[in-house]
Amino acid sequence: MHRLSPIEIRLLELAEGDLPLTRRPFDEWARVLGLEVEEVLALLEGLRRQGVIRDFRAILRHQQAGLTANAMLALAVAEEDVEAAGSDLARREWVTHCYERPDFSPFNLFAMVHACSEAELAVRLAELTTVSGADGYRVFRSVREFKKSSMKYAQYLRRRGRG
Repeated sequence: MHRLSPIEIRLLELAEGDLPLTRRPFDEWARVLGLEVEEVLALLEGLRRQGVIRDFRAILRHQQAGLTANAMLALAVAEEDVEAAGSDLARREWVTHCYERPDFSPFNLFAMVHACSEAELAVRLAELTTVSGADGYRVFRSVREFKKSSMKYAQYLRRRGRG
């Protein structure tokens, strides 16, 4: 496990926020950090290589983009099939989260599924229940969103003295 330096934590705090809408957004980060732009980019690349960060991209607000039919699919999959089923479900671009959870018997595999219509969602849910080989399932449709945000991991780590 990589122990983050104070400058890496500060950079991650910036990266977890909004990217400045300027022609050269990393110039602003470099100024805040007291570094050269090349140093900022090298730090980001190093964190990516070490597996601390996965990606750097825009976050689409799926509801506003038209993906208005969403549901959590809870599946009861045989223990020996969970790995294969989870990997198979996770490969689909319209599955955004896929987790194995032990505490919701009989359900142990969960997938968040998105679609543009209820009809499309029904087709996707049917596909997943079939390919997973599930013995049973439940569908939990989204009704209202109270909060949708990414955790600010770097702030949390800094407050916990884990940098």
